[in-house]
Amino acid sequence: MRQLLSCPKSLVFVLLSLSDLALTWWLLEYSGRVVCEANPVADWWLSRYGWLGLAGFKATMVLLVIVLAAIIARRRPHAAGRILGFACAALVLVVLHSVALGRTAKTADEFVEEINQDLEESNRAAHRRTSKIFAYFALLANVTDDVAAGKSTLPQAVERLAQAARSEDGDFLQNLARTHPGCSLRECLAIEITTCVHKLRCGAGLVHAGRFPTLPAQRVGPSS
Repeated sequence: MRQLLSCPKSLVFVLLSLSDLALTWWLLEYSGRVVCEANPVADWWLSRYGWLGLAGFKATMVLLVIVLAAIIARRRPHAAGRILGFACAALVLVVLHSVALGRTAKTADEFVEEINQDLEESNRAAHRRTSKIFAYFALLANVTDDVAAGKSTLPQAVERLAQAARSEDGDFLQNLARTHPGCSLRECLAIEITTCVHKLRCGAGLVHAGRFPTLPAQRVGPSS
C-alpha cells in the first residue's frame, strides 16, 4: 500500500483529482451556478452538504481507487498500474474539459445581459412588424375612402397597396393566398379593397333591402 501511494501514477491521480475539485469550484462560483456539476452524485453532495461535502465525496473516490489498486497490486501489479493509468487519463479529460469550459463560460450577469439583448432584439423585430401592420391597414383605409369617393380607380388603389411595406411581408402574403386561393397578389388586394368599400358603403347606409352595390368592372393589371 505504501509503495502504491508513493507510485508516480498515484501521485498524479491525487493531483488531478485536486485540480478537478479546484476547477469545479472556480467554474461554479465564477458562473454564478449557470454552469452546474455534471456528475449527479457529486451534485447531490454539493447541494446537500456544500463544498465540504463535495470535497469529502471526491476524497472518498480517490481513496477507493487507490485502495482497490493496492488490493489488485498484491497479485497483479501490472494490472493495478494500468487501472491507475486509466483513472489518470479519465481525469485528464475531465480537467481539460473544465479548462475549455472555463474559457467559454459566462458569468450570471453576462448570461442575463445576453438574454436581455435577445429580448430587446425580439421586441425591435415585433415593433417593426407591428409598424408594418399599422401602416398597411392605414393605407388600406385611405385607398378604400378614395375608391368609395370616386377619387381613385381600383387598379390605382391596388398599385398603391401593393407597394406598401406590409405587402412585402412573407407571412402576410401567405395569409392572403390562403384566404383567396388561386389569386395573384394584386387580385387578392383588389378583393380586400372591394370588401372594405362594400363594408364602408354598408355602414354609410347605401345598401337597401340586403343588396350590396357592386363596383364597376375594372382590370387590375398584370398578375404578380
